[in-house]
Amino acid sequence: MKNNEIVRLAMDVYHGSAMVPQEFADKHPVEVLRQALLDMNGGSAKFDFRSFRRNKTEIFEILEEAVPSLVNEGLQGDEFFMNLVEERNLAAGDMNEFVSDDNTLFIVSEMADGIAIPRRQRIGEKTSVSVRTSLHGVRIFDELSRFLAGRIDWNAMIDNLTRAYRAEKLNGMYTTFAGITAATPGLDSTYVTGGTYNEDKVLELVDHVEAATGKTATIFATRPALRKCASAVLSDNAKDDYFNLGFYGKLAGTPMVRIKNRHAVGTNKFIFPDNKLYVIASDDKPIKHVTEGEAYILEKDGTTNSDMTMEYMFTEKYGNALMVNEKLGVFELSN
Repeated sequence: MKNNEIVRLAMDVYHGSAMVPQEFADKHPVEVLRQALLDMNGGSAKFDFRSFRRNKTEIFEILEEAVPSLVNEGLQGDEFFMNLVEERNLAAGDMNEFVSDDNTLFIVSEMADGIAIPRRQRIGEKTSVSVRTSLHGVRIFDELSRFLAGRIDWNAMIDNLTRAYRAEKLNGMYTTFAGITAATPGLDSTYVTGGTYNEDKVLELVDHVEAATGKTATIFATRPALRKCASAVLSDNAKDDYFNLGFYGKLAGTPMVRIKNRHAVGTNKFIFPDNKLYVIASDDKPIKHVTEGEAYILEKDGTTNSDMTMEYMFTEKYGNALMVNEKLGVFELSN
């Protein structure tokens, strides 16, 4: 089978719609796929220094094409990503720049682990920002070995890879947005307030944001924060929303959208604060996510490991930045 046929088969197997070539019609698609990958590895189900030295395997090319597509499919179904993230996929060397008109409020470059690196650049009456990208990866040696040995199926292997990689990407996006505070450079303090939940105060903030932008605002927050947003007058529909969603779908006509919280990768700590309401009225998505170049698999020479095993890491270069060109509001709940 040709590489493009194997990629297509790998994607179809994952989606449960695999059609094998006619010459393999009497075999299960997963077995056809496993055999094709085994053939690429010289017929061996073992990844080690010797087999790798003999066979510069093409399996990596298959994963390098399949995994990014499946990761992106998962992101497209994530409400946070769909509402707040603008994505660009750039070839290596393409211009990495977002430009906004002169109503830009503030720009914060990539935020990682709570560290903000502000950057401003003026071009006439416009503002531009480049998103700093860096290499990110997830180790895949064990999954590949188990699949080729028949101890794990293709979907389980791909789920492990894509889930881990998707979590890493969302971790960066969440951290970027959650870093907005009253101290964020350029953020108008008029639109940052807080205290004990008070419907009138929250609606006043909504009105300020809508008056400044001329657009309809939406409240974004985690479920614990949205649960505190109750109106003095509740309709039957609102009660249904609370029963089904765990919070009221609207606050006096203003839509509320849940940001599903996530653990920081490798910890049990939530990334997103459970005490902040973000009031946004903008057609422009504030988080800029840039993927630069192509994904590839980085190999570590087995001679550097005491057990002579190879190490493989699926890697991609990407970064996140915050760029806001409309006034937004933040209400920090004290209890």
